[in-house]
Amino acid sequence: RRLRERPWVAMAERFFWPDEATRVAAAADPGDTFLRLWVAKEALLKTLGVGIAGALGQVETCAPDRDPAALRFRRLPPGADPARYRARVSLERGLYLGLVLECTVEPSCWMIGMSDSRGAHADDR
Repeated sequence: RRLRERPWVAMAERFFWPDEATRVAAAADPGDTFLRLWVAKEALLKTLGVGIAGALGQVETCAPDRDPAALRFRRLPPGADPARYRARVSLERGLYLGLVLECTVEPSCWMIGMSDSRGAHADDR
């Protein structure tokens, strides 16, 4: 219930790229869409070893093809190739779990970023 009370669209307009903010605004559940994008970006930035404060605005996701839990990236911080990374975000027991895979010949880095539905965050390598 608390998820619906937050200004998800306004937050998306402040922190996300215009296409992402539009996806949040058009979603049946803006809170779920916002948190999925946020968690994917946070997990990616942790994978890259970059802080969220300075680099959140450098990350843009692409609209999901078929599976809304699977995300690709359009823009990343300098030196990172968007084609090499994929994110998957799922909701498990009230926590949004983000997993980012760096796509090389052999997967080299798995990073999990978590956010619960109230917006608290944790990470684990």
